[in-house]
Amino acid sequence: MGEREMRPAVMDWCLMRGWSPVCEVSVRTHIADMVSVAYGDRVGRKIPPVKTLVGIELKISDIVGVLKQCENLKWWCHAVYAAMPSEAVDRMKAETKTRFQLLGIGLLSVESKKVYTEITPSRPCYPTGDNVEALRTRLWRRIKSGKTHITDEERHRLNARMAESHEYDCSCKYCLPTREQRMAENEKYLKLLVAQGEKMGKPG
Repeated sequence: MGEREMRPAVMDWCLMRGWSPVCEVSVRTHIADMVSVAYGDRVGRKIPPVKTLVGIELKISDIVGVLKQCENLKWWCHAVYAAMPSEAVDRMKAETKTRFQLLGIGLLSVESKKVYTEITPSRPCYPTGDNVEALRTRLWRRIKSGKTHITDEERHRLNARMAESHEYDCSCKYCLPTREQRMAENEKYLKLLVAQGEKMGKPG
């Protein structure tokens, strides 16, 4: 079961709790797999206030990676979960589950169309006001426009934007495609220069 295959079940899990899920949300440090939001009452045409933000990172088996992303999400959400296939959760060591509990990160076990709450966050997170405000507007616009998912083109653009703030030789999943594209363009340019040089060196 891949990350995208887990999405429908996790989105239904959110909806059952009164949260509106939005997939692939930029949170500065990375692109969160899913952020769900519950809004308060709307007054007039203004965007309603946020009642709660719940961040969920989907991973197949990368426990270190998912914990790092969840830690970053704590600056943006009131609660954070990792969602993993049930077979990965079943294989998880007791000390690993304890680590989730100590960090205040929840754990969801995904099995086909069902989601089970393996670990409930042991304490709330305290996102910054600026981050909550940014997501309040961003998520509202996407929900109202029906864009709770993004296209491959939009995903590529988001990845490129994330890569701009990383080191030149960074090989993370955001930077590597941009870096490979840049290297291919440089190689093409060098070949063009060589071809032009050879052409200029030929006798008339």
